Amino acid sequence: MKEKILEENSEWHFINEKWINEETGTQFDKKGFDINGYDEEGYDRKGYDKEGYNRNGYDKKNFDKNGINRYTGNKYNYIGNDKDGYNKSGYKNGYDREGYNRDGYDERGFNREGINRTTGTKYNRLGYDKDGYNERGFYYKTQINRNTGTKFDTEGYDSAGINKEGYDIYGFSHLESSYGIHKVTGTKRDEKGFDIFGIDEEGYNRAGYDKRNFNREGINRLTGTKYNRIGYDKDGYKGELNEEGYDKDSYDKDRYNKNGLDRNEKNREEKAEIQQVQRKNWLELREKADKLATGKISLEEYMMKSKTSLEDLVTFAKKEHLSSDIIKGLFKHMKQYKKYSMPFRKKEYLNTTTIIVGNKEIKPTEQDVDMCIEYLKENGSLVCDKTVRDTVRKHIKGEIDIMQRAELEEEDTKTQLETLDEEQRELEQKLKSVEQLESEVVQEENKSKKNRRLK
Repeated sequence: MKEKILEENSEWHFINEKWINEETGTQFDKKGFDINGYDEEGYDRKGYDKEGYNRNGYDKKNFDKNGINRYTGNKYNYIGNDKDGYNKSGYKNGYDREGYNRDGYDERGFNREGINRTTGTKYNRLGYDKDGYNERGFYYKTQINRNTGTKFDTEGYDSAGINKEGYDIYGFSHLESSYGIHKVTGTKRDEKGFDIFGIDEEGYNRAGYDKRNFNREGINRLTGTKYNRIGYDKDGYKGELNEEGYDKDSYDKDRYNKNGLDRNEKNREEKAEIQQVQRKNWLELREKADKLATGKISLEEYMMKSKTSLEDLVTFAKKEHLSSDIIKGLFKHMKQYKKYSMPFRKKEYLNTTTIIVGNKEIKPTEQDVDMCIEYLKENGSLVCDKTVRDTVRKHIKGEIDIMQRAELEEEDTKTQLETLDEEQRELEQKLKSVEQLESEVVQEENKSKKNRRLK
């Protein structure tokens, strides 16, 4: 049984293993083209066959199958390019047929010897060589190690630096139950004081630099001096301090002006609170980036629990110099993220969608859509264009039972009502017993009073 979902294309129907046009009753529409846009002779609406040649034997660039130009009669057109776009010197867009420019570098910046022009080594800024492998031997597309032919290197670690037991090369756990705990110390820091992200308690990484690229001696990693690229030192001073203890912008050594305010018009208490929140958010983003990149959480789960877009998370990862594996791990979700980010438009969907199962056409109803959306919400799933479409399709095809949960809830409600009824009956019975007892007590008291009067 062959199935296909048609959207904005309902004039075609799949009958007897063929696509039939509704208006003509044949495999071709009224203009003579099939569902793929080709006529009986195999030419598309612009007059070209599947190989890209027209009825006169020329492609869109006016070259025939032998590479001869229609107008010049040789293998070059009027501007001096051949069929493949190369000029008489053998270059196209600045690169020869082997992919190297006149300086001897390819589009990725590698020369024929495999040296990268930017780094001067055999690895580019992302850490991959000319063939796409990083220093540990992992291929950038598949993350397969060339030395072992598996997703683990010779030491047992994958491209993200995690072994089969869930520990990274520094001994930190990446398991959900013990994430960030070091296997030797049993804490969130290793023997040298670094956490899972490679940052110590003072904010320095394993290379000895803080997040602003200053080391403990105050030397900036990028400039090699005590000032960064915009002229500020490690403590945020711009130039030397004057006799009163203020820099050129009138800020003291603690970066506060004479009014006790920093550059953002915040006092010390306000700044401390802001820094605490920023630190918390920074750590949370680093953890989210690591978990999403390494598959500890799904993209759908991330989108439901985080307000930060994937684009912003990638920007954060780059800015904070996270590993190339984490950045690449985030990038692999980008295509799916765009699909999940598309909102579901019910009216448009209902007007344009027909689901064909076998030879039967089924148009989803508004009730189908609403029930499927509710089903997604009840199951804690992301509600977007893709998930709703997939759920409605599976519902109509009978692959999922969206009523099962509702029936279970209805049964639970029924059971609860029956329990309440039983409790109500028991309560009424107890009340009757109490009333009977009270009546007997009153009767006994009256009888006692009557006997006393007779005496």
